[in-house]
Amino acid sequence: MNGSTLVPMFATFALGAAAAAQVPVFDDPVPYQSLADSTYFGNGQQCFALEFFPDGMQTVPALQFNSGTGAAIVEAVGVPPGGYTLQANSLGVIELSFAVPPTEVGFVWTGGSDIGTTMTLTVNAGTQAFTRQYTDLPTNDPDNPDDNLFFGVTWEQGIEILRITLLPFGEGVPNQIDQIQFPAECPNGDPNPVRPADFNGDGWNDLVVQNPSTGEVNVQMMLNGEAAGLLSMGTAAANWSAVAIGNWGDPFPAFRPGVAWRNTTGLLGNWILNGPLFASAYVVNPTVSTVWHVAGTGDFDGNGVDDLVWQNQSTGKSGLWYFGPAGQPTSFNVFPTQAPLGWKAEGVGDFNNDGQPDLFWRNQTTGVIGVWILGGTGGVEIQEIFVIPTAGSPAWAMVGISDMDNDGVGDLLWQQKTSGTFGIWYMNYDPASPTPLTVDSITVPPLDVSPSWRVSG
Repeated sequence: MNGSTLVPMFATFALGAAAAAQVPVFDDPVPYQSLADSTYFGNGQQCFALEFFPDGMQTVPALQFNSGTGAAIVEAVGVPPGGYTLQANSLGVIELSFAVPPTEVGFVWTGGSDIGTTMTLTVNAGTQAFTRQYTDLPTNDPDNPDDNLFFGVTWEQGIEILRITLLPFGEGVPNQIDQIQFPAECPNGDPNPVRPADFNGDGWNDLVVQNPSTGEVNVQMMLNGEAAGLLSMGTAAANWSAVAIGNWGDPFPAFRPGVAWRNTTGLLGNWILNGPLFASAYVVNPTVSTVWHVAGTGDFDGNGVDDLVWQNQSTGKSGLWYFGPAGQPTSFNVFPTQAPLGWKAEGVGDFNNDGQPDLFWRNQTTGVIGVWILGGTGGVEIQEIFVIPTAGSPAWAMVGISDMDNDGVGDLLWQQKTSGTFGIWYMNYDPASPTPLTVDSITVPPLDVSPSWRVSG
């Protein structure tokens, strides 16, 4: 699924509170191409739970399971409110039952009959039941994301059961649904946790992908390490590459990541975003010689504005620009300790879950990788040095550090230099271990763009 149009997930009920508590509101179906087309995902207004099916979608009547066995529950920002079951029978009926009734439930219809589909939604709470029927729904091709439709129902009294009946049913009828969405309990009471690279407010860090031939730029939305649709950010001019994702002050009044770009001449600029969409751009001064490369970004001095780490590729000298609320650097600080020649600073992330940025290094000859755990005045004093037992292959380029599984520890993002394959090293931090920072697992998730696209994380 791709697309960037934001549409309401649930209709607003115009009647008074007393009436709204008695009668459910069934939404008219609306186009649905990506997670940005959901109020929960697109705006990050509250916690939610999301039910993804094992193969991306499920066909009725082949669907025959309940949650906890065949279904894969992704805890996007919250957790499911109490227990619930999801099951279906051979007559094209899907039933979702909640132990703690939510007030809103929605789902995406991804496939239907080539002769038109009739869908009946029934909601139950206590002794009350309400039904709405949608007739002559148009042909829906499961392989065409433009055909996806979102259905939702709101009932302030609470929805104990949502029943979806699809006709016709039977073999050869591709009635399919995906992405059942409903509000959920918020972890730690935080309805919208800040993630450094969360472009669509769903609580998961995302990627920036750039077509080096056309300059086209997209947000590759991610959910628990899996691709979850694209949002177009526009087009970057020739000879500009994304070098960092971060928050640079007043140009971003409501936290959403910005993207730092660098020209082959050394000129640095930031994109100001409106949610996941491009709004405007400005130049960062002064221009730095191309002998210096941007290693990463993080808030080292705790002022709420991200700073940039630089390293001189000839001398190995490293330091950082501290940024102020105007989105411009205010001072430069050299790291009090310098790495030996041959070591390249390749990323910034929190590797010990203390909320402060650390610096990732790779030896350009041996491939050995390590981390400076930083803190102290200005955030540049080395507290510990971890060498990671697994070496990085020179055939893979480091494209970012990002917490992709929401465990508080930065994960390593790689892209194969020849094939363009994208990979994630999930990192684990255990302070009681002789080797506190290790690679927990490695995945190669397919993205929603071809491998020829450049990835930044």
